[in-house]
Amino acid sequence: NHICSVCQKKQNKLHGFANPFTFYTLDKPGFAANFFKQISSWKNYPICSDCAIKIEKGLDYIENNLNRYFWGYTYYLIPRMVFDNENEYLKKALNILNKFNYEKNDKKISAYEDNFFKYISKEENYFFIDLFFYQKNNSEFNIKLMLEEIFPSRLRLLFSDIPEKLNNKSIFNEVLTRKEGKTKVKKSLEFNFGILQEFFEDDFYDLIYRVFEGKKIDVETLYNKFVISIKKARNEGLKKSTYYVNEIIYKAIMTLYYFQELELINYNKNFSFEVKMDNEPKKETSKSFNLSKLQIFIEENKSFLDSEIKIGIFSVGILVKIVMSLQYRKLNSTPFENKLRGLNINAEHIKRIYIEAIEKLTQYLSSGAYQDLREFIAKHFVANSYLLPKMSNDEITFYFVSGMEIAKTFAGEIEDLEENNI
Repeated sequence: NHICSVCQKKQNKLHGFANPFTFYTLDKPGFAANFFKQISSWKNYPICSDCAIKIEKGLDYIENNLNRYFWGYTYYLIPRMVFDNENEYLKKALNILNKFNYEKNDKKISAYEDNFFKYISKEENYFFIDLFFYQKNNSEFNIKLMLEEIFPSRLRLLFSDIPEKLNNKSIFNEVLTRKEGKTKVKKSLEFNFGILQEFFEDDFYDLIYRVFEGKKIDVETLYNKFVISIKKARNEGLKKSTYYVNEIIYKAIMTLYYFQELELINYNKNFSFEVKMDNEPKKETSKSFNLSKLQIFIEENKSFLDSEIKIGIFSVGILVKIVMSLQYRKLNSTPFENKLRGLNINAEHIKRIYIEAIEKLTQYLSSGAYQDLREFIAKHFVANSYLLPKMSNDEITFYFVSGMEIAKTFAGEIEDLEENNI
């Protein structure tokens, strides 16, 4: 004659161990209710017979129909209705969820999961979903993350609207991903959560929580994760003598854009960059630096390069790439690589890199070589170098390496490095 914890009705008989979800144990007195008396442990979760049967059937349904994977992480997806007296909307929602299915051993399961949420997002907000990310270890059931009341409109923003906007940006078209012999393999990047996972593999649950719930992310943490991944790709590439960081740079920029669109990180939304074209443009050859292309790139990506000093650091990266190309032509090697200190770059270090790059450019060509780029760097980097101490080492490194890797977009000379896997 006690109250069932599920139906909240007084029942003649209650069970103390009928719960199929093993989220607590009673093998130690500390887990028992009523002042550690195990004889009273049924009070932890008393359930009547009818509710116990319903929960067992419900769990069986969830395991077979609402148990899914998100980039290797298991979760239950539980739909709940906004208003549904007759359970008609519940039936509709379950029908929608069960229409999109796949084999659990399918190798493309991760890609399907992005599409699954995109599929749900087409529905109106007559229901929302709770996501229970969990891990099972023998009989132990651990809830790793709970996300509640996620509406289709939120999924639409996360998996359709913003990804479509990013996929249409020209910066992500024809990105060099690898080389097979002398053949360059390029592809257009398309956003999925796997790109985010590359940077947040160690704390993916926290990432999922922040993205789904709209919680702020520290931008310095983001830069740190970018640099760690870039260094890893770079070191692996140097060991294999292959082109090493191009794709990861573009993925980092896409991640930055994604968080900006979700307003999860702070950036300079009001930054403006004016493209100034010469009235009489210089005659350009395939080996010349194209300043107008750089200016257009910055204008199109001013939420990535959202300050004068970031533009300056990015431009120094371009200059260094040109110097390394010239070195390779003359020496068949790139000793300037050693000056980058394994991409551990700080405010003072990048100033020295800039000066030494100018010296090498003069040595290999002339004091007037690449004058347009040098003037551009003087305007954006040198004039704003007093801001460098306010930036973190990871932020400086990220924008510097980005300039190096995207440099080929603005200068034909840098193709020499690509052709020789540098």
